[in-house]
Amino acid sequence: MSETNEVESRFGLPVGGLFAAVGNKYIIDSVLPESSQFSLVDILHSLTFFGIFCILMVSAVALKLHNNNRIERAHRINKVGAISVIVGYVIANIYYILST
Repeated sequence: MSETNEVESRFGLPVGGLFAAVGNKYIIDSVLPESSQFSLVDILHSLTFFGIFCILMVSAVALKLHNNNRIERAHRINKVGAISVIVGYVIANIYYILST
């Protein structure tokens, strides 16, 4: 896990992932037939966008706490946030994949 004050890697990687996810959505949308319903692919893309947003929020909160010399709390938020986002993302993906 990265340190709470490493700004470039904490924000650069999720933003790069966001661009990759948007590019993936455009490619998938051009391959699949057009539909007016919210499909499984749309749900999984939305989960991915929400997961990246959560990662950015945890990083911003941890960085703000670190800059305010609350380093121990920043590390705790970093660990709890990382585990929560990963577990939530995996569980949500499994749920939506199995429910269709």
